[in-house]
Amino acid sequence: MATSIPIGDAISIGGRFDSYDLYQQFLLKTSGSTGDSIYLNLDPPVNLGFTPPENGVLQWLNPVSKVWENVDPNNGPQPAIKVGDDGAGDLRFIPTAEAARQSSDIELTIANALVSTESDLSFAVTVPLTINDGAAFSYASGQAIGINAVNLDVGANLAVQVPVLGAMGVASSGVSDNAVALAEGTSFGGVLGNPSFHGDPGPDLDITFRSGADLSVLADVKTKITADASTSADSATDYADADAHTRVGIKLPPDASGYVNPVQGGFGVLNMDMAAGGDATVRGTTDIGAQTTTDSTSGRARSITEVGAVAGVGDTAIEAAADLSLTGIAGANLRTDARSAMGSAESMTTLDSLRGVFSDATDKPNGAAALNNPGLTSNSPYQAGADLSIATGVNLVAHTSASVVGDGVGDAFESSAQYQKGDSATAIADLGNAFGLASNA
Repeated sequence: MATSIPIGDAISIGGRFDSYDLYQQFLLKTSGSTGDSIYLNLDPPVNLGFTPPENGVLQWLNPVSKVWENVDPNNGPQPAIKVGDDGAGDLRFIPTAEAARQSSDIELTIANALVSTESDLSFAVTVPLTINDGAAFSYASGQAIGINAVNLDVGANLAVQVPVLGAMGVASSGVSDNAVALAEGTSFGGVLGNPSFHGDPGPDLDITFRSGADLSVLADVKTKITADASTSADSATDYADADAHTRVGIKLPPDASGYVNPVQGGFGVLNMDMAAGGDATVRGTTDIGAQTTTDSTSGRARSITEVGAVAGVGDTAIEAAADLSLTGIAGANLRTDARSAMGSAESMTTLDSLRGVFSDATDKPNGAAALNNPGLTSNSPYQAGADLSIATGVNLVAHTSASVVGDGVGDAFESSAQYQKGDSATAIADLGNAFGLASNA
């Protein structure tokens, strides 16, 4: 029968809890004898117990490859980790920028641990993790939307011009201590039709711009979101991490109210119906800029840039009795840099989708082909009584870099077995899909 065994005192997040220390605790708690082999069984179903899961990851030092590896039960069977002083791998909890925002201590729970000499003995391992209150931490969240859920109906000409500029930046600097910077933008857009608020999706309203004559809607959106974290150690024995995270259109901030659902991401014109008795000119351009940088003299430097959906004109239906001119351009300029003088540098850039003009017919009522709102009679998203012109495109620039100097000798935060491979740099870019014109209708 499994029993819960708390292991040792609270460990500062980012700290390494030594395998041998765990081994000694196991011997005390299980009345084992020296020489018994103890393993952490990490095969599914295992509950690592991070709440929320964004707090971080558990890593173990593979005694064969001498590199730190993530423990992730969601990726299939994991190796049993031997705990002890003979060919065992150390463990460490790697926090994210998200973890530093938590107001209380958290616990790591490993559901199954086994003693090889007693196959019927299994128990849970609880490792308390303390958030370092002394760490430098900066956090900001925000959104910018020009027009949200507004109906307009005029008998003559209708002209709407919506320039949106959203900018936000955070920076933290620590001395011989962790530094964390987290900037999150929920949504940045020009004209948003059908409303979508946190906790209140609202009724299926018909949000429409109508004009008896000519219609002109011009929405241009630009953003610049930055997060920077740096730390400098006083001595060569200090271990200080720098974590920075920038995200747009990924999740809501804590206790948010009145925020537009971040699934909207960045957009020029989204979820609208438009009708013109004459000519119609609609332009939606979006340029999402995000930058994340970290620098550590003796520790881990990690930078993450996350961007959700970015669109010029999306799920918008337009009917013009005369000429229709539609322009939808989406842009993303992403830069992610991590640098460590001694330790590891990790840099990651992700983008879900980048679309100039798109219409998504998924789950529309009665199989309608592109209308997000039910106000117009046609199932075709763009109709013109005369000429129809569509200008679209995407502009994607993503720079991702990680660099480490390293010294080829063991540092205070590296185990004796891994020093030659402990100085490492990893850069990853996952940029999803980019389309000028896209529709599943």
